[in-house]
Amino acid sequence: MWLAVPLLLAPSLLAHLVLWRFEDHLHLEVNRRPWFSFVPGTIDLSRSELIWKDHFRVRPGSLKVHYPILGILTGEFPISVEGKELLVTFESHFAQLFGDKELRFRQVSAQVNLSASRGFEIKSLDADSATIEFHLHPGSSA
Repeated sequence: MWLAVPLLLAPSLLAHLVLWRFEDHLHLEVNRRPWFSFVPGTIDLSRSELIWKDHFRVRPGSLKVHYPILGILTGEFPISVEGKELLVTFESHFAQLFGDKELRFRQVSAQVNLSASRGFEIKSLDADSATIEFHLHPGSSA
């Protein structure tokens, strides 16, 4: 019976460690983070809000973060992010860059690597809205 409690809480503890590491490396703030996570290796941030300094704020329709369960113990930590219907509110300098204060992305997909030695590395980033289509794949040949 008592063995079941740590097994039930383990995915939630891992999720909080991953979010802490994610916030620390990216200087992000995750508001309304989920208290419990029952699926190891997945964090559902659909009810959360992400804030990146004074640059922008993200309110997701659907947002999931996938991570390797044992990755928290290693120096290399690959993360996959999948989002749909993300409402991004830009601050003034980003609003000027994009020509709009708010932008709704229909779909966003990213592969990132958090590393103790190299920091944050983007493997790929794809974003699609009604006005912008963005694809970033560093290191791939065209």
